[in-house]
Amino acid sequence: MTLTEDLFTAINSKFHGSRYQIAGIIGALYADKPVLLLGPPGSGKTYILSQIANVFSGNVYYRLLSQFTTPEELFGVPDLNAYEKGIFRRILDFTLIDSRNAVALLDEAFRASSAVRNSLLDIMANHRFPNGREMVPVKTRITFASNFLSDDPEDQAFIDRLSFIFVPSAPLGRIEPVNMYRQMVLIKSVARPPATEKHTLEELEEKRALIEEKKTELVRKYSSTIPVIVAEVEQMFGIKFSNRRMIHMIEMGLAVKHIAEEISGKTFRYKSAEDLVRDIVYTGALYYAPRSQEDLFETEAERKRSRYHRLTKTAPKMPIIEKVKDVTELFEFVNRAFDYLFAKNVTSAREFVGPQLSEGNMAELFMSLVRDVLPLYTEEKQHEILGAARRVASKLLLGQYPEKELRVLWKTLGVSV
Repeated sequence: MTLTEDLFTAINSKFHGSRYQIAGIIGALYADKPVLLLGPPGSGKTYILSQIANVFSGNVYYRLLSQFTTPEELFGVPDLNAYEKGIFRRILDFTLIDSRNAVALLDEAFRASSAVRNSLLDIMANHRFPNGREMVPVKTRITFASNFLSDDPEDQAFIDRLSFIFVPSAPLGRIEPVNMYRQMVLIKSVARPPATEKHTLEELEEKRALIEEKKTELVRKYSSTIPVIVAEVEQMFGIKFSNRRMIHMIEMGLAVKHIAEEISGKTFRYKSAEDLVRDIVYTGALYYAPRSQEDLFETEAERKRSRYHRLTKTAPKMPIIEKVKDVTELFEFVNRAFDYLFAKNVTSAREFVGPQLSEGNMAELFMSLVRDVLPLYTEEKQHEILGAARRVASKLLLGQYPEKELRVLWKTLGVSV
């Protein structure tokens, strides 16, 4: 089996996570980007990382960090013989920097002092460690786990280098990449026996080189399109990406796309360059834009400002539809649900929706229901339908009633309005 198949099997055999989690973990390894698993105690963060480590033949470096952790524990004690000659050098055997390591697992990342984390910055960014008069290359894939995300200003440079994966998973209402659903379903559907042979760090290096090559080509060909798509993500989350984080986001998106294509044995096709770039950037944004599970869904401030909150904070909870059987049912539900969201006809829609529905998660539910009817159309028509539906969802995420976009969607679906 390939490295991708073995990694997927290792994670999914014991941890049945969401599509975005598994793909992101493997993608971070391929793109050689430090990944942070965030979640409450007992959610399986450390176990996931240990399953990954079992796939590789190299050593696994594990350290549970605490407020008492010192740099010497991670990077080694000073070499006294070198020190007598006026050279400050560390003994690297059995440390984070040991060249025999394949994967490093640093648990409770924010329990250690910010000084310890900041000492990791050059390793995370440039994959090197200054030791005496030389720079030692670091090929170890570094992964982190934590129950919380630090708000210490001194940690911002550290956090800016991380991709985030939440355990357990959050709903992905805020972002709907062009091809994400198809990619992730393919990944989730794989079920193979565990690996019988260990993989090497050199295989990961080959993946890293491939992703780097694809990134260089993408940036060269679409240098004018990328900033426009990134601006869409920034608007969704109300944030501003650093140049470094933007590049990391693109690399992660390319890695996830590569994983899906390798497992499916197909090369994904796009109608336009804009769709290609949007798919890659939006996919990468799943791991670099959020700072909490709520960010993937809807922020608290937005929830309180929404019409949903004002209309339903005292309303009884009602069930939300999960599936539609045909276009007519989709049409009826969407129209009544959207009227409810935008305060046009609350009473008529309450039997369809519950008080937990908002502009943010309606976008996720809407895209899910649209996919229910896709099998009724040809593959070419499906791409056109998804494009129209995505424009509706984008308007929802901005808190705007998608009147024009809905008309286009219904026409595409063949519904007479």
